[in-house]
Amino acid sequence: MRPYEDWWVEDVSNWGVGEWTAWDRLAQSDAETSFFLDARSVQALFADPDRVVRAVVWHEHAGRAPEQWLGVAVVEDTWAESHRLEKHLASGAGWFSGLSRLMHGRKGVLRFPVRVMGSVLGSGGHAYRFGASVPAEERRIIVGETLQRSLRSAPGPLKPRVALVKDFPKEHPEERIGGASNWLPNWVDLEFDPIMQLPLNPEWKALDDYLGELRTKSRTKVKRILACSEGCSIQSLSLSELEAQIDEIYSLYGQVYGEASFRLGTLMPKDLIEAKRSWGDRFRVEVIRHNDRTVAFYCGYQTATTVEAFFVGFHRGLNRDLSLYQRMLIEFIRWGIEAGVQHVVMGRTALDIKSSIGALPEAWYCSVWFKNPAVHRGVRLVARRSWPRYASLKRPWKLDAFPVTHRAPGKGEWM
Repeated sequence: MRPYEDWWVEDVSNWGVGEWTAWDRLAQSDAETSFFLDARSVQALFADPDRVVRAVVWHEHAGRAPEQWLGVAVVEDTWAESHRLEKHLASGAGWFSGLSRLMHGRKGVLRFPVRVMGSVLGSGGHAYRFGASVPAEERRIIVGETLQRSLRSAPGPLKPRVALVKDFPKEHPEERIGGASNWLPNWVDLEFDPIMQLPLNPEWKALDDYLGELRTKSRTKVKRILACSEGCSIQSLSLSELEAQIDEIYSLYGQVYGEASFRLGTLMPKDLIEAKRSWGDRFRVEVIRHNDRTVAFYCGYQTATTVEAFFVGFHRGLNRDLSLYQRMLIEFIRWGIEAGVQHVVMGRTALDIKSSIGALPEAWYCSVWFKNPAVHRGVRLVARRSWPRYASLKRPWKLDAFPVTHRAPGKGEWM
């Protein structure tokens, strides 16, 4: 393995064009580009003083000059919070429920700091990028060694004792790999819910073209969703409008976030503002209004090939009557069709609802390492005897529909 050094950068304010050009050259070096590793997103993260975030640059021993950079990543220290394992994990082991109660205590909450490489706020392959001169196997070793060493020598203000790298696509979606070490030996692979995404037919020009590929029952459901919310209006916010409405928008986000059974970090008001400031029209924040009142918001990124849903929030008391959540998902699809992208990525939550309007599952996993060897072994045991808990996904597409017939073999099969 070639010699390298890792450089942890806590303040990027003094970086100039040379550093950011070198960053993007590496961050976008793979076929799968990452908007979370794009220089604009990294600068937006560093603009939020409430986040414990650092840039990691791997470089040759000769020095830190941009032309000597080998790879880049963003690491954030944050809090992981679980509300009863059995809410989001299932197990056939008789001891599982008792262990869950013991771990979560009387309040039913297990909370601990974690060092995350990859996007805390998003899902997908945003962990790290290296230049072509560094083979894939070396990349994993370099990343693993760097994170393990950092927990021992640079604990930071939160003093995390666990490192998490996310996410990696499963080569065989039908196989359970929880507790294995596919990414790197001595690390533990963890399975979470699949990432839901919808491939878009390049011939679709409007929402009606998408509807035409659905089965009659599913098409009727989507039309009913649109009918429920036809009295609503949708407004795309400018930066100044977002800043003026941020408290109201963040309050709506809190109504959704508070219901999550597992949380890794949290969205902060400044995240939305800085993303809008950095990405402009490529980052949309749209609000749904009903009776002159903001009742929901949704936001997302548009890249060259995808529309990536980011976060949503809605008034829980009005969600059922107005079909707010489903309407927002349909608007992501409309956005993707109008933008002419290849996929709409909807994230991990609410699998049943997303599948009912056509989103398909892509199986991904994370890998974790605990500083405490006993805890590390315990997590491996739990991971081997448990799996994500979710309902059977819907099958809304006609058998010859584009999203079904144009999928990569073996990728993201139906559950």
